[in-house]
Amino acid sequence: MSNFLSKLPNLVSTILIIAGIGLCLVPVFRPQLFKRQDILLVLLFFVSAALLLWKGKYLDERPQWSLILLSIPAIFYTIETLLLRHKKQLNAKSEKPLVTSNR
Repeated sequence: MSNFLSKLPNLVSTILIIAGIGLCLVPVFRPQLFKRQDILLVLLFFVSAALLLWKGKYLDERPQWSLILLSIPAIFYTIETLLLRHKKQLNAKSEKPLVTSNR
């Protein structure tokens, strides 16, 4: 168990780097889904991953855990935001109203 806990920051930092690179590639493949505020998420992912990789120099255990716990919802937020933008784009193309009023 102790061995897994010592490798957890490296695993999360690898996931953050992959998420940051994936978010960087969104404008290449789907430019209509990329917004300007996504650049901040990319920077957040890379800075968090760098802090977790250099854990021995700059972070104690408590800030590591808080950084891990904050980065996991950030990844899910990014995925959910991209999915909602995609659904919004599909609804705009089909020109169906999102709310119908049958009164």
